[in-house]
Amino acid sequence: MNSQFAGLTREACVALLASYPLSVGILAGQWIALHRYLQQLEVLNQPLLHLDLMDGQFCPQFTVGPWAVGQLPQTFIKDVHLMVADQWTAAQACVKAGAHCITLQAEGDIHLHHTLSWLGQQTVPVIGGEMPVIRGISLCPATPLDVIIPILSDVEVIQLLAVNPGYGSKMRSSDLHERVAQLSLSTW
Repeated sequence: MNSQFAGLTREACVALLASYPLSVGILAGQWIALHRYLQQLEVLNQPLLHLDLMDGQFCPQFTVGPWAVGQLPQTFIKDVHLMVADQWTAAQACVKAGAHCITLQAEGDIHLHHTLSWLGQQTVPVIGGEMPVIRGISLCPATPLDVIIPILSDVEVIQLLAVNPGYGSKMRSSDLHERVAQLSLSTW
């Protein structure tokens, strides 16, 4: 399924990714049935798999590490959201494991620009070739949008969280809609 990304420019990869409305999260599924879930996604031609990597330090939960990225079938596009204290080390390990999209937390790293710049120089294997790593930035509900202004030219994806990583408290949907509207109207 990911062979259509082989050899594309970063911009072409982003445009192609936008044609898929879902990046399916697999961590909440029953791991014993993961093979069956992945088969269903292949039948539906849904190539994007989303993994939340939490280290128990940036947020209280601990999920999977970069090793899990490499265990997933090569046919999928692996979309990884890092909610970890050391994003630089985790990003390097995720690229090595074959992550195609890596989203960092704006609140999580003093070396955010360095990590995003490095990711922008990386390519990862897909069936039939390679594609550039797609870079994302994620913001917690209370983080002001203008925090990302200095790194906007270094990301292809902006993710606005409706919950704080590792906590169940959700922001009101009206507040989330307002943040999305503010972001879409921004003239940065």
